[in-house]
Amino acid sequence: MASRVEELQARVEELKKEGREKDAKIQELVKQALKSGTKDEELAAIMGDLDLGVDADALSADAAKAGAADGEVSTELLIWFFRDAVEALKSTEFKTSLEEKLTDLPLATPDVDEEVTKERYARVRDAIDKLYMDIWEKYGVDQAKASNAVMNAGFRLSGDDLDEDEKTVLAKHIEDFTRVEDDVEGTLMLGREAWVMRKLREAKFERVQEEIMKKLTTLSGEEAQKFAVGLQQEGLKLQQKLQAMDPKEASAYLENPSEEDAESMMRFQAFQMLMEKISGGGHGHSHGGQPCHGHGHEESHSHGGGHGHSHDGGHGHSHGGKPCHGHGH
Repeated sequence: MASRVEELQARVEELKKEGREKDAKIQELVKQALKSGTKDEELAAIMGDLDLGVDADALSADAAKAGAADGEVSTELLIWFFRDAVEALKSTEFKTSLEEKLTDLPLATPDVDEEVTKERYARVRDAIDKLYMDIWEKYGVDQAKASNAVMNAGFRLSGDDLDEDEKTVLAKHIEDFTRVEDDVEGTLMLGREAWVMRKLREAKFERVQEEIMKKLTTLSGEEAQKFAVGLQQEGLKLQQKLQAMDPKEASAYLENPSEEDAESMMRFQAFQMLMEKISGGGHGHSHGGQPCHGHGHEESHSHGGGHGHSHDGGHGHSHGGKPCHGHGH
């Protein structure tokens, strides 16, 4: 069965053959498709091909307002927001503008004063949140409604209102949104090279965790117990080493440990997380074998732009306003 977009495409082709490319009927078809909350690439291609002279931004705002007219943010509009937010976050204009606001503040490194790091993070988050608020304002959606929609986006994936295809599309856009936002935020806080290194550590951490889980589930009971005790002893040895240092020295060392200690730290934290998951405890995310220090989980705010965050330093984030799915932790 042909999709609505395919039907629209076929109808436009018919009208074009009749020599009425700029006929008012075509404009009405496109407006109707947009007002239903659709923002498909096919529709954009149709509009561009016809060269209708239509104000796309005006139509976008009209369509968005129509989508939220029933008092709720529709799934289509929510997906639209994720798309627009990703595009805006990745834009050179946004990054250049924000970098100019950060020139008087150093990157977040262990030797930088905590208050300075907090200020840098606050500026980054405020700029990102304003970006989101501008998008929702264009849609004509109030901030409380917008924030609630984004925060609870993941719950739509477990409900019965969407079919499986719609859930797949929504999940993809949630994942894209959180990944791009984390990348922009992390790069602006740590610098591109340090952020890439952190992501590589996180990827390695996930592999280590998988290896540990495999061993724990495939070894015999006695062998698995010995393996677990060995991991605990590794962690204890590292803790004793850090306790012998002063806090600043320990913090700096954790950012750049020896290869041996980095491996031990990673294995021990991966083991801890697995045990917490099995017991139903823990805070449920990894830092690539790094401690939670500087990652930002203490004080959560929402600026009404559909995103919660913390200001305790680092590039931090919380689930105080993020989608509760696809966060990558």
